[in-house]
Amino acid sequence: MIDVVCLGLEGGMTFESSFDLYARRFDTALSRACRPAADMMRNGVVSREEALGTLADKLGSRQFARFAEISLRSMRFGARLAPILSELADEVRDSGAARREEAIAKAPTKMLVPTGLLILPAMLLLTAGPFVLELLEQM
Repeated sequence: MIDVVCLGLEGGMTFESSFDLYARRFDTALSRACRPAADMMRNGVVSREEALGTLADKLGSRQFARFAEISLRSMRFGARLAPILSELADEVRDSGAARREEAIAKAPTKMLVPTGLLILPAMLLLTAGPFVLELLEQM
């Protein structure tokens, strides 16, 4: 979402039209949640601050809250929004990659239980089984 808004801004669109573009053209859970806010901003029912603040509270996402805060701060101070959003998009991508790497690092630990319960007894039976049979025959 941040990349689409950033590309729209770099292409000369306003923030509201870039946000509306994302909400209309994509069919994701986030874009569906953004549609009412984009409609309200486009029609002038609420300000950008109110619409993004309400949407950030509704979503409960830390990344979206930062997006809303950066957008509103840029509007207040007149800073260029596209470069800042580009950096934010990079941070969000990096944090997602870090979460995936963390989940991958936890996988071997989670595999210990199935290995111990399923594979280890079968291996013990295969290796110790002939010896046990041989001992029973000698008795």
